[in-house]
Amino acid sequence: MDASTRKIVFPLIIATVACLVVAAVILGPGRTADTNEAPAAAPDASTVAEAATISPDESASPDASIQEATADVASTAAAESDADRELPPMPEREGGWGRLVAAAPAGTLLERGGASSIGSLDPERERLQIDFSSKSAGISKITFSNFWRTGAAKRQADAHHAAIADGVSDPPPLPDESERYVLDTSGMLYTESGAAVETPILAVRSLRIIGWGDTPQDVLLFGDVWSEVEPGLFKSEIREEGTDQVVCSITRRFVLPEGRYEIALEQSVANESGQPLRVQWIQYGPGDLARDETTYLQDMRRFHFGYLMNSKRDPSQSHVLYSGMMLERRTAVEMAETYREDPIDNMLWPTEASREDGYSLSWFGTTNRYFALCIHAPYDPPDSPSKRLSAIETISPLGFGVDEEQNLETQLLGKLQYVDAGGSVDWDMGLYAGPLERSVLDGVEPYVGLNMGGLILYLMSGCCTFCTFAWLADFMVIFLSFIHGYVFDWGISIIFLVILVRTLLHPITRKGQISMQKNAKAMGEMKPELDELKKRYANDPEKQRKEQMRLMQEKGMNPLGCGGAMLPMFLQMPIWIALYAVLFFAFELRQEWAFYGIFQSFDGWAFMGDLSAPDNFIKFSGEPYDLWFFQFTGINLLPLLMGLVFYFQQKYMTPPPSASMTEDQLRQQKMMKVMMLVLFPVMLYGAPSGLTLYILTSSVIGTLESRYIRGHIKKLQEREDNEPDVIDGGGGGGSAKAAKKQDRMGRMYEQMLENARKRQEAKQQKKKTFKRR
Repeated sequence: MDASTRKIVFPLIIATVACLVVAAVILGPGRTADTNEAPAAAPDASTVAEAATISPDESASPDASIQEATADVASTAAAESDADRELPPMPEREGGWGRLVAAAPAGTLLERGGASSIGSLDPERERLQIDFSSKSAGISKITFSNFWRTGAAKRQADAHHAAIADGVSDPPPLPDESERYVLDTSGMLYTESGAAVETPILAVRSLRIIGWGDTPQDVLLFGDVWSEVEPGLFKSEIREEGTDQVVCSITRRFVLPEGRYEIALEQSVANESGQPLRVQWIQYGPGDLARDETTYLQDMRRFHFGYLMNSKRDPSQSHVLYSGMMLERRTAVEMAETYREDPIDNMLWPTEASREDGYSLSWFGTTNRYFALCIHAPYDPPDSPSKRLSAIETISPLGFGVDEEQNLETQLLGKLQYVDAGGSVDWDMGLYAGPLERSVLDGVEPYVGLNMGGLILYLMSGCCTFCTFAWLADFMVIFLSFIHGYVFDWGISIIFLVILVRTLLHPITRKGQISMQKNAKAMGEMKPELDELKKRYANDPEKQRKEQMRLMQEKGMNPLGCGGAMLPMFLQMPIWIALYAVLFFAFELRQEWAFYGIFQSFDGWAFMGDLSAPDNFIKFSGEPYDLWFFQFTGINLLPLLMGLVFYFQQKYMTPPPSASMTEDQLRQQKMMKVMMLVLFPVMLYGAPSGLTLYILTSSVIGTLESRYIRGHIKKLQEREDNEPDVIDGGGGGGSAKAAKKQDRMGRMYEQMLENARKRQEAKQQKKKTFKRR
């Protein structure tokens, strides 16, 4: 490949790689065809009828073999926790020991009209409102008081509360209740036959009792066996069937600490059987959250784990880690599909690594784009100093035929505990239900002590993971937040980031542009001489390369300089990808407008009203329009302006076609221009407007920078042309300009040719030696 061809091919390759990386970020394997934000819809009448025919055991858990599959794990847990506690032998009893069943105590709220709620939708009072289910002592819905589905609804609510705070007698109304952001609702689990079973959030499944009779009994607590004594306080009793004897009484209480995204879950079992028992708690855990609305059809839901190392490596048991324990949803779905065949290897926790290294669980959570639902240790020093979630032994995935239209749920198997007659045991835990916000998870206890900031992950999924530098994304969030603290606008902060990056890259940009312009001029001058060398040494490629190198040295040309102008764009690719991850995941930028909301002052214009979404220059009403991998919600202006700016940028960055170019080279240059003008705007059409704002601003500054550099190059060239030639003292007849020392890239290229020549000579010498033998 001659130098003239390299001048076109190298930039073309770099531009192609850049486009492919952007496409990989946008269209990674996380993309799915499901666009529903809410959990799976309720089944139709025929499905409900089918679900109603399921036996009580199956209705407690759609997977009828869950208890069997976890029996070995339960036995192991019992051996570890109660190895030195032996139950006394069962006394003889006439008629034997009967079957145990659960029943709801009488005279409670559920009998008077259904479950209640705690919390409030007034942000001045509470952060959450918890609506309870009428069965299984679970939660039917978690609604935020201060978060809304759209930026317009958020600003309307802010205006309402601001007017009330100012004492306005007739404040603007709140948005419709349907605009409130609901973190999670009761999910649907599907049996093998396709029947659906509604599963409230954190619903109780069953209680395993050992010591009543000869064999363990699993007493179902899923169903109408609970009484709500007061809002958030549930009670149930386990009795011997056919008698009034109470064996165990169960209490479950949900408490909302004031002004926090926290739910304290207190769970206890009191032994009223008159003899020691072993009991084990089984309940449902955090499952799929609602999918957040995005223009790109990506599913970014994940499962996260925080853990403690064993006591030998961490004697104080104070350092909670999370590295290497995140699961993409699609991985958890695959584990759920094969869980029945291999329950041990397909558990979410403990993993094989955690079993081998003796890790213990501290917290477990599920996240979507901006929010998390996470159970954690009831850490509250000095009263509760332990960071270990000792209430939970294993976590299993649940669901038959789980796909993008069905919910993936989890089952929590509590530790097996020994309880004396008249005594009680508990399985208390905390529950975080809130935003993935650094000021909360990295700034408020108990989340700081539990290192729950690990739930925040600015990382694209699938094949994009390797090219998203999390440390760079973290730095960008910190930098943007720092600038925002002074300018109070995220759009202005992004422009400051552009200025910083372009300033740091200016020396490289300047050098690359100068090298490219010099190469373009030198190639035109060298074309006749290069053609002559090709003819003269047509049968001696090695000699031809050496002569070409000599000619380039005489002209002071850098053979690799043609790719230098593309280097700044290539170096910015990690920044673009990290910025995409930040704009996609950073809660700080959710529903934040640009330029102080100036566009929204025009009758609520949606343009640039949310930097984490497309710019919506003209927003369509009704349902979005699906095409290929996009959801068209409107006409976006910034990507179109980007294509226009790319045109002018090429005008000042791409050298004019040389008279020495062949037809193939001209076609390649034209192809590269088309890729830049069309492919990038198309790929970024539905990207967050903050990202397109960054690239557009960077391109505008780059165009002005290129124009300045070209003027600087022109002045340098005029100065060189006016310098008199100075004949060197070596008798070579060359000028000082021609004898100028080559730059570093040129020397590297020369060294590469020299190494290739030596390898060729060594190969020929080896052949000669072989022939002599």
